[in-house]
Amino acid sequence: MRTPRTGVSQAIAATLAREIITGRREPGSPLRQERIAAEFQSSHVPVREALLTLQSEGLAVYRPRRGAVVAPLCVEDVEDIMDMRVELEALALRLAARSGTINQAGAGAALDRAEGSSDIDVLVEANRDFHHALYAPCGRARLLAAIGELGLHSERYLRTVWRELGYQGKSDAGHREILARLRAGDAPGAEAALRTHIRDAGEELAAHLPRSAGTE
Repeated sequence: MRTPRTGVSQAIAATLAREIITGRREPGSPLRQERIAAEFQSSHVPVREALLTLQSEGLAVYRPRRGAVVAPLCVEDVEDIMDMRVELEALALRLAARSGTINQAGAGAALDRAEGSSDIDVLVEANRDFHHALYAPCGRARLLAAIGELGLHSERYLRTVWRELGYQGKSDAGHREILARLRAGDAPGAEAALRTHIRDAGEELAAHLPRSAGTE
């Protein structure tokens, strides 16, 4: 169950989450209530609520004698995220394909933006838009919300590790394969290509994160 949030704590949690996802607050860095309260000109109560929310979302952890810190990047988390993404996104694509209304033009435009840029913000947004164009027609609000939340956690890893791997070309090729199969009317092939695309990304990321990264 998520921690109940006031309007102030919700705004603080959202801002901190974005800073963690984009790498402004690095893995393992402290999340001290006093500093955050001063930064947001808030009392400690909404800050404490915000930190509990981040913990429930897997973006913060509590360490003995250290308090809250930004959650580390670790293999176990990548595996968990990618395993869930494979199943949920394959389901969403399968349902969307049955509707016959997948936004192939929007997906293609997102790919063109990604291939024409090296800006990480543009790449992340284009990646998000590509996948959204594929899944939105499934019409399952809860499913799409779950995929969106997993996508945010994926983004944290992509922003932190992706650039070091030089993986963008392979990612673009995977997207092209998915879209080509959809344009050919091969929905099962597109689903298989999507599963491979997500698994390959997870394996590349996991290979560069020691399994011990999640322990102290």
